[in-house]
Amino acid sequence: MLQEAGDEEGLKDASKKLREYKDKYRDYSKEHGLGMHNDRTQVYGYDRSKSMKTVWAEGKAFVKDMTKKGMENPPSLANFRKMQYNNPEEYKLLKNYVGSVDRGMISP
Repeated sequence: MLQEAGDEEGLKDASKKLREYKDKYRDYSKEHGLGMHNDRTQVYGYDRSKSMKTVWAEGKAFVKDMTKKGMENPPSLANFRKMQYNNPEEYKLLKNYVGSVDRGMISP
């Protein structure tokens, strides 16, 4: 609906929330030894084309946001997510930095 209306900011926000909810669901399921039921996280009529446009827009918004927060060469969103598993120390540092900037504790 947001995509059809041309609301790019709303689409980015909704995409981010959806990703966060999916990540929380995945982590909860893994933590409690439960299987994931993807039908609980999918939206009817949200096909691959719309999904790829949303993923691209979300990734672009992530890099733009990280640049605003003072990072000269921010990782892509995909690399940021991989960093959580492949380089947890760097991931924690980056996440703490972003959180500190968001809370106003430090400036970019």
